Amino acid sequence: MDPSESREQTLQALQEAIVKMTTSAWDLALLGQPAGVAEQAKAERRRLNLARTALENAQLADIRDQLQANDDDLASGRQRLAGALEDIQQVQAVLGAVSSILGVVGRVVALAG
Repeated sequence: MDPSESREQTLQALQEAIVKMTTSAWDLALLGQPAGVAEQAKAERRRLNLARTALENAQLADIRDQLQANDDDLASGRQRLAGALEDIQQVQAVLGAVSSILGVVGRVVALAG
């Protein structure tokens, strides 16, 4: 896939996750979870925001090679995240998918915090 398209699709996936993780449905899903899960969800949402900002601000020329090298993993991460977000009630699946794609994005751009 073209690096700019990969970047745009990954940004869209991160944004979709951020939006879904700020809905009342997500908040309701967290109500039945142990306290540690709620804290993990908060931390992952923060990391999503950091990753989105870092990827948006990175110059494509600077990250082109990393996007190409991680293209398959980014595509897999986007697909896993999209699938997990289909059932927001499955909190652990969503958090696992978020963590997975953030790991790949972290290989493309440096994530602060």
